[in-house]
Amino acid sequence: MNAQDLTPLYRNRLQEEMDRARTFVQASTAYANETGGAMPRTDPGNETMKLYHKGGYFAMLFCIWVAFVSPILLVLSLWD
Repeated sequence: MNAQDLTPLYRNRLQEEMDRARTFVQASTAYANETGGAMPRTDPGNETMKLYHKGGYFAMLFCIWVAFVSPILLVLSLWD
């Protein structure tokens, strides 16, 4: 523990920060109770971005497939 941790100024600042955090949590809890605790609906998303992510997924699978198959093909091609 540092010596500055024991000063009244530090303790007061820490207490104020804890009070702000407590107020924020209480407000968030009250809001969740008022809205039934439901999470906000997510936006449907952009169709172009969905297609972009799908293409990235298949590109990743292709890269993994190539990484597994290319050493096997290399060994088979050099096999005498």
